[in-house]
Amino acid sequence: MFCQVGGVRADVDAQWVRRVSTAAAAWTAQEPAAALAALDSPDLAAVLDSSYAGVAVLRAGNALGFGASGPVARASGVDLDLRRDDPYLPYPPFPVPTGAEGDARARIRVLVDELAPSAGLVAWAAERLTESTGAPVDVRLPKVVRVPEGET
Repeated sequence: MFCQVGGVRADVDAQWVRRVSTAAAAWTAQEPAAALAALDSPDLAAVLDSSYAGVAVLRAGNALGFGASGPVARASGVDLDLRRDDPYLPYPPFPVPTGAEGDARARIRVLVDELAPSAGLVAWAAERLTESTGAPVDVRLPKVVRVPEGET
């Protein structure tokens, strides 16, 4: 419940933004890239192939029919990401990994493939938040928002 209509529940602390920016920058640096490469190791691939291949298959048509979204839908071959396709914020371009098999292995692969782009989006958002200091996004809202009669 941190977010609410018109903004966030409490002011965002400048130190928190710096910590988030530092953590996101570390994920996009070379060292974490090596950690991500370790996730893409032959050992992990072998475990995924032996343990998760063909398990809990969800085909694209069923994923859409069941209302699946996010990595679950994308692992089934549904190329859908609301941040890109129906943006609610002005996101920068970012890669959207998809799978095709729709099994547990594909879902794990999509999640792993989304780590780096997600860290990039966090860094981007932290930078925007820093740039908006003093702008309306930082205005604290009252506990109760009253809409004028006849407006809703």
